[in-house]
Amino acid sequence: TDDVGTPQRSAVTFALSKTANVELTVADAQTGKTVARRLITGLPAGNNTVYWDGKDDNGVYVAPGRYRLGVAAIDANGYRSLRVYVLQRVYY
Repeated sequence: TDDVGTPQRSAVTFALSKTANVELTVADAQTGKTVARRLITGLPAGNNTVYWDGKDDNGVYVAPGRYRLGVAAIDANGYRSLRVYVLQRVYY
């Protein structure tokens, strides 16, 4: 959250070589359990950013802790890129 208590979003920025869908997965860094999965469709070639709102797949804010955010591009033929990860600390 920011100084006035407004929840913030996590941003993951990356470049695509061609138009693709992107899968964002969020996993608890300690247990490895996936807590959220998002599919963002039709992102253009070039620089892109996807966001995570801190919520799990049920729309509930996750518990405080460390989370691993991974992004993978999926092209029109279904081929997946390597997944790139960032670590995010959640606290309230």
